[in-house]
Parts: sequence; C-alpha cells; structure tokens
Amino acid sequence: PGSASALRDPATQRGVLVLIALYLLLYVLPLAVRPLASPDEVRYGEVAREMLVSGDWVSPHFNGVRYFEKPALGHWLNALSLAVFGENAFALRLPVALATGLAALIVFALARRFLGASTAVLATAIFLTTFLVAGVGTFALLDAFLALFLTAALAAYYVALRSAPAERRAWLIACGVACGAAFLVKGFLALAIPVIVAAPYLAS
Repeated sequence: PGSASALRDPATQRGVLVLIALYLLLYVLPLAVRPLASPDEVRYGEVAREMLVSGDWVSPHFNGVRYFEKPALGHWLNALSLAVFGENAFALRLPVALATGLAALIVFALARRFLGASTAVLATAIFLTTFLVAGVGTFALLDAFLALFLTAALAAYYVALRSAPAERRAWLIACGVACGAAFLVKGFLALAIPVIVAAPYLAS
C-alpha cells in the first residue's frame, strides 16, 4: 500500500515519465541510425538470418558452418525480431534494447520495494545513463541478455532472502529459471557470477 501511494505522488509520476522518455531517447530511437558494426553485430545478425532461412533453431550457423561459440537463446531472440520486423539494423538491435529496458524495470521494482519510489526513480536513472549499460543496450551483442537474466536472478534471490517462508520457494524458483536463461546465453559464466555475488553476501 505504501509503495502504491508513493507511485501516485505527482513528483514520482513525473520521474517515471522522465525515465520512459530517457529510455526511448537513449535506447530505442538510435537503433536504426547507424550501420551494423563489424565484426560482432554483422556476425550475430548473420547467425540469426541463417537460422530463419534454414529453419534450424537447434544448431546456429554462420556462413553455413555450425556456430557453437555461444548457446542459442540470444540467437533465437534476434531471429524472432528479424522475423517480425524484417532484416534491418533496428530489428537486430531491438532485443538488446528491450532486454536493457526489462533490466531497468527490475532495478526500479527492487528499489521501490525496499527503498521507496523516489529512490527507485533515481536508481533507474543512474542505471539507464551508465555509459557501459547504454553501450551494451544499443549494440546487437549478447551481453545485454546476460545482464538481464543475471539481474533477474540476483534480484529474485535477494527478495527470497527477505521474504516469508511461504513466498521464498517461488522466488528461488524464479532465480533458478533466470540462471538457466543466462546459461543459455553465455554458458557457465552465468552460473559463476551469481555464486561470486551471493557467497560473500551470505558469509557476511
């Protein structure tokens, strides 16, 4: 109830509108402005395109050769966007922009739950204007997907630790699902980072 009333505060509502405008300005509008960067964006775009053309959603290919450098989830998301919006720079970069937007939403929700609505607005603004986040969130790389799922995993884990036993299992399941999705983007790195973060916290 307290959080809901805080969100009805005019200052908080203006802050949320500013965040939405900031996200659209920094992450959505620039997607189609520049050509694809070589080699990474071109390579990931071609992997997604060949996935669509071949109909093989199990084994990614690059120039007709099986491409197993990364797991398939990021390529699936790129291919789905190309299927909906066509083969262009906007379509290829849209999934990473959406992933960054969802990560920002998690930051907002977590900060609002534990620190209040005004702090949530500030934390999300800092997140969206961080140079590295903005760079990763507007280039067709896999890092934005990894960041989203790791953010979701660690946020769910933190909420689980602060929740009543009746709710804890659901949050821990959400954490596990997010870790699994992160694994499907970048492999074992997705399991190492949550352990590195959670272990010192539990030991403190």
